[in-house]
Amino acid sequence: MGGAWPTRAVLPCLAALAFAAPAHASTTIGMVATSAPNDCPPNWEYIQGGVPTGGPSYDVPAPGGVITSWKTEGGANAGAGMSLKVYSPTAASDTWTVVAHTPLKRLTPNTLNTVPARVSVQGGDRIGLRVSSDDGGPCWFPGAANLGTDYHALGFNPLSPTSSDPPVGSEVTFNNDDKHALVNIAAVVEPDADGDGFGDETQDKCVGVSGTDNGCPVPPVVVPPPPEPLLPLSVNARASRVQHVLRQHGIVLVVQPSLASKVSATATVSIPAAGKVLRFTRATKNVAANSRATLKLRLSKSRLGRVKRALRSHRKLFARAVVTTTASGNNPAVKRFKIRLKP
Repeated sequence: MGGAWPTRAVLPCLAALAFAAPAHASTTIGMVATSAPNDCPPNWEYIQGGVPTGGPSYDVPAPGGVITSWKTEGGANAGAGMSLKVYSPTAASDTWTVVAHTPLKRLTPNTLNTVPARVSVQGGDRIGLRVSSDDGGPCWFPGAANLGTDYHALGFNPLSPTSSDPPVGSEVTFNNDDKHALVNIAAVVEPDADGDGFGDETQDKCVGVSGTDNGCPVPPVVVPPPPEPLLPLSVNARASRVQHVLRQHGIVLVVQPSLASKVSATATVSIPAAGKVLRFTRATKNVAANSRATLKLRLSKSRLGRVKRALRSHRKLFARAVVTTTASGNNPAVKRFKIRLKP
């Protein structure tokens, strides 16, 4: 875009806007009207064809990045709409390839409209606009800006053989060259160092690491292994029917569960003549699956003495034992025994 700046008073104001220092590493390209812009017919698309030396650039600087917002000055008409479009050049100066576009934005009249976006762009791409298909939209700076002939906008005529709304990937020939015109659109381009399509300054939550979750990698979905099938608990428990309680200082039981279990055993003996029920000391063990465990239930010295005296009286004494086996996910298994006690 060559030429020299015209000397009209309005142009230094435009230059001051164009060269406002960008914040951080972001870059603002294009320019918006400072007063009510001209409206254009529906469906038309425009890019800036030329500006004088030092004028605002509508081209994405190398190496590219992400457009994180675009803005335009709303016209006087309510209901007018606009879309940002991005084009890349071809060998022909009037033909451009559509590389991106945003959804239609209904504009607030007579107001600077700023629209969030996330559009990946390459260095050398050029921003432009498309006005809505019903009421058109504010496309150019107002004629009162008195722009020189070095300012000219290229327009795409929807009545040409090309589709009235060219999609991404299609080529558009801008067959209308309007002098004294400056396209009413600007955009903020942020760097995208990790190439994930999120602007590094305002959108990427994990700068330097590529990812699709606000610029961050999506954590892998951990699928838990299927639960182990629930196996039924079976218990092989036995005890001698006759046991020498004095010699053993108690009674003995043997338990073998099919699953890892907690095994607990209790027992009592009734002394009929004394009207007493004596309790054996509880025995508890953790037993591995299919392992055999021996549980010994003891009597205290005093209780063992009472049993000894009862046995000397030639009485038949019986211990009643209960073995309870508990395994995860199963109901407790209970076994009962009646054991005759001998000295």
